[in-house]
Order: sequence, then structure tokens, then C-alpha cells
Amino acid sequence: MYTFVSFTVAELFEKVWQTPMIKLAHDIGVSDVAVAKACRKAGIPLPGRGHWAKSEKQRQRKPKPPQIEGKVRFQVLDRDTPPDKTGTGSSSPKTRRTIEAPFQLTEPHALVSQWLKTAEASMLKEGYLAYPPQLRASHPPLETGAAADASPKVLKISPVTAVQRLPVSLPKA
Repeated sequence: MYTFVSFTVAELFEKVWQTPMIKLAHDIGVSDVAVAKACRKAGIPLPGRGHWAKSEKQRQRKPKPPQIEGKVRFQVLDRDTPPDKTGTGSSSPKTRRTIEAPFQLTEPHALVSQWLKTAEASMLKEGYLAYPPQLRASHPPLETGAAADASPKVLKISPVTAVQRLPVSLPKA
């Protein structure tokens, strides 16, 4: 999955002073920041900003190469090797986690309590709660909904301002 690309300090010095940093980094397979950090660590002087934008006569002279012996090594993602299939691909079986929820609420949220009171006073017509007009004025309805494959205990509840008919799936007792 990963490979290592190595250069001697002298080789990297020559490459840094022959090629713009971004192009060199792209050729190696790392970021320009990674190349700059490796050069600083190895004691390789870098061209200043705008070095490659200037004409050759205006460019800073190439300094003497460092006298340090050693290698500079980069860890690079090998794009030729296919990634390991360890359950992260789309062909892996999906597991669904279930969450256990009590059937009876002990201390429901204020919005849930309001919705339950309104739902108990309402009538179910064609899969919708029909709110009596007197309830709509004192207790504005809450938008409710659940996914088709969701448990009957799961409801999404949020306040709304003006709704006449709301789809609802009441849990079976």
C-alpha cells in the first residue's frame, strides 16, 4: 500500500534547485510541505518564494551543496497496488445496529409530552392525525414522521407553525 522513495542529500539538493517545489513534490508523490520539511531536516537550503517566477538572471544563485552524507526518505502511497479489501468496500455486508428503547416513557421531553397529549386528543384519519380546531389554537401541532423501515417506537418530532394534516405512525400498544 505504501512505498518508500529515497534520495541522497546531494540528489535532493540538485532536484530542489532544478525543479519548482510543487512539481518535484508531485513527481515524488508527496506534498510540497513534506519536501520542504525533509530539506530543512537534512540541512538543504531552499530557493526563496518566487524563485521560479523570476528570469534566470534575477534568480538567487544556487548555494553550495551541504556536506552532510545520508539519505532522505519519503513514505508514498502506492497507487498501482489496489487497496486492501478489509470490509470497507461496497461489497462487504452491512450490519445494522439496533438500539433498545423502552416502550413506556418515564420523563419525556416537553415537546414529546405536548405531542402525546395532542395525539391522544386527536383522531387518526387515513394515516394522518386530525387535530380538532380547539387544540390547534392552544397547542400548535408538531411535525412528526418516521422512516418506512423504522421501528414503530421511532418518531421525528419538530415544531411547525401551520400544518393541517400530518402523516403519523402511532405505535401499536
